[in-house]
Amino acid sequence: MTSRAFSVMAACLLMGSWVSVASSQLSSAPPEPTDIRIRRLAGLPAETAKGQIKIIDVGHLPLSTMISIAANRTADGWRVSYACAESPGCAKGANHAARDYMLSPQASAEVDRILGVLKEGKEPDGSQPRPEVVGGQLLVSIDHEGFKRDYRRGMRWGAMLGRLEELLSPYEPPILVVSVQMDGQACNPWANGAGGTPAQLAEIARNWPGRQAELRRVIGMTPSCAQDVVATLQRLGFEIEWK
Repeated sequence: MTSRAFSVMAACLLMGSWVSVASSQLSSAPPEPTDIRIRRLAGLPAETAKGQIKIIDVGHLPLSTMISIAANRTADGWRVSYACAESPGCAKGANHAARDYMLSPQASAEVDRILGVLKEGKEPDGSQPRPEVVGGQLLVSIDHEGFKRDYRRGMRWGAMLGRLEELLSPYEPPILVVSVQMDGQACNPWANGAGGTPAQLAEIARNWPGRQAELRRVIGMTPSCAQDVVATLQRLGFEIEWK
């Protein structure tokens, strides 16, 4: 089954409107739950789908990405099990991904705040799913400290549920973009529009939250300048991609 085909099928399952076109081949066994299937394809066991907050996101992101998120509150914050399956959008060079991580204290506090608003009975914004519309589908299931509720959205998640999924998704540090201005033979590297000197580049890179860098090709950049910039970034543990 292609990624797109499974995405459409899973969306129908979330809406409760899955209809088989091959009724003669129907099995008495119930269909595999969408989150369990996503996790199996990502190499995770079924028990990892258990969570106080569970999110299934099918077909909302480009390339028909299918995502299962299960989060549980601990004394140190929210711990997340994340699975993505059957899409090149899951990971670089792979069509699936599985991750387990703790949210930062700040992100955990914001998740707690959103739960507090939901527990007050406020209905989040966003579009309710419609049977006649096949597209992105979201199911958010909450079972936390006596509060139980399912929220379903179609096509448009809305600010509150969209933010909740964003907080619980893997954090991808920003890429450091490095360009160079040549002043005669002087090498003046800039990082995301700041700096201008080798020492400033090193200071910015040292404090950068991620370790991915793009080095922009510049006409007239001397080999020694390029070597110095690359050496500075590599010394600080950066992976470099030339653009």
